[in-house]
Amino acid sequence: MNISEDLLVRYLQGEYTSEELATVKAWESQSDDNKKILEQLYFILQASERLQKMNAASPEAALLNLKKKISSRRYSSFFHQSLMVTQRIAAVLFIPIFILAGYLILQDYSNTQRYVEVKTNSGMISSFDLPDGSKVWLNSGGKLKYPVEFSSKKREVHLEGQGYFSVKRDEDAPFMVRIDDFYSVEVLGTEFNITAYEDDHLIETTLVTGKVKLNIHLVDGRLIQKLLKPNEKATYNRETHRLCIATVNTESDKVWREGKIIFCQHPMEQVLKVLSRYYNVRFAVKNPKIMQSEITAKFTNEPLQQVLGYLELASGIKFKIKHPDKIENDTLSTSVIEVYK
Repeated sequence: MNISEDLLVRYLQGEYTSEELATVKAWESQSDDNKKILEQLYFILQASERLQKMNAASPEAALLNLKKKISSRRYSSFFHQSLMVTQRIAAVLFIPIFILAGYLILQDYSNTQRYVEVKTNSGMISSFDLPDGSKVWLNSGGKLKYPVEFSSKKREVHLEGQGYFSVKRDEDAPFMVRIDDFYSVEVLGTEFNITAYEDDHLIETTLVTGKVKLNIHLVDGRLIQKLLKPNEKATYNRETHRLCIATVNTESDKVWREGKIIFCQHPMEQVLKVLSRYYNVRFAVKNPKIMQSEITAKFTNEPLQQVLGYLELASGIKFKIKHPDKIENDTLSTSVIEVYK
């Protein structure tokens, strides 16, 4: 069964008759390839809208190019071509804003909420606006998932990694940042920073302005709720379930958005973890005593070698960089840095 690309576009834009709706649904149900084509076309339409707002490219040209590819190839083989087209358009759209292109998770167009998932490459920082006008900065190796449109009663996003949020106030629709099934942060309008990488047992929430409420569900069914004041940081240990709240200087929780890294008597373990994510390297510690060192330093887009040189002077430890010499999964393997006395 063939179908007009114009009908697909009008369907995704909500401009169709009942007969056309039945036609599209019948075509979509014919094969997984058809469903994937519809998903890719939806993504490109969304990308075109954002491109138009940014005035960075011509969405009409991108859509016209897509239509030409649809009409010039059989639908059975088009799916693979559409993936390549989508990647090119995504690169043009998201590199200035997201660094690494986000993608939509689509299930059923009529019944299931549609989501955008944004990922940031190692060493990159992305910033973007959410559907309600709130602004987010996403740090290296971070991931944020949010709906294409928020509901009128709640605004919920899912974070993995480090994100700084400037939330637009809406008393009728509280804003929720969910880390997992057990930890979430609820706000109305404020600025705060959350660090919650999957490979780290600590979750840090730092309030800059306004108020936030922590909701921590323990495995025994208990619920811990804590209100944070400005300049307070809550550190929650996912392994011990211990929560500590302290007054801090929030500068280091803000300046990373500008490519700056600040350490203030940070233990070496945390320093190496931050540098590992930022520079996309792996540290191999040869002497456990190295982790007893504490580092105070400030870096602004410094080359890795320069950062390592400072750490050598400050702590007396040595580094040896082992550059990758092989390619894994079409990607150059990560450099390993040996740390020793």
